[in-house]
Amino acid sequence: MINNTFSELFKKLKIKPKCYSFYMEAMTHISFSNDNHLSYNYERLELLGDTIISLVVVQYLFDKIPKMSVGDITKTKIMIVQSKSEIMAAKQLNLKEYILLGNSLAHDKNHEKIFEDVYESLIGAIFLDLGLEVARRVVIETLCIPYEKSKLNSLVDFKSKFQELMMKYGKKSIKYKVFKNSHDNYHAELWCNNIKYGTGIGKKIKDAEQLAAKEACNKFTGGR
Repeated sequence: MINNTFSELFKKLKIKPKCYSFYMEAMTHISFSNDNHLSYNYERLELLGDTIISLVVVQYLFDKIPKMSVGDITKTKIMIVQSKSEIMAAKQLNLKEYILLGNSLAHDKNHEKIFEDVYESLIGAIFLDLGLEVARRVVIETLCIPYEKSKLNSLVDFKSKFQELMMKYGKKSIKYKVFKNSHDNYHAELWCNNIKYGTGIGKKIKDAEQLAAKEACNKFTGGR
């Protein structure tokens, strides 16, 4: 019964669980636990999941951008691991269909704090059941990558902007040098008149080039 209940979720997560009880616990709100005199609820898994998520995101940033400063890692981690990101991840996974609530909250399945909590408890369950590597993949696919896509989608066309800036200075020789790094991402360098103005890393060449151009533009505009 539990297997059938979570089958669609497991398919989305691309996982093959070993211990289904972890996932039942991950979806059990304390109100449901109290109403049904259960000895468990998702709070312990929520705490564990929160810790795992922070670890994965920090390591992801370490690996993706080796020269990123401690301050930038901290700021970016906060942006990725924020309530609205976890709530969005929970909604994408349709977790509200699996949450077990007590009578007092039975009509409150759209409570966003609960979405955030169960996303964290789900990661805790995956970690205990299948280990860190599987939990890492799920966090990256459901939090890190969606965050990156949302940032890239909001980018100005920095390549065009940089070209306009260079025309003002009479510089025209703009080149992008692109290669793959050890993590299979594209690394782009923006050069103009034999001077390197910016670098960028992305899953696609155009994303890496845009980020390189953004860094270059920021040197002229102060980030405006």
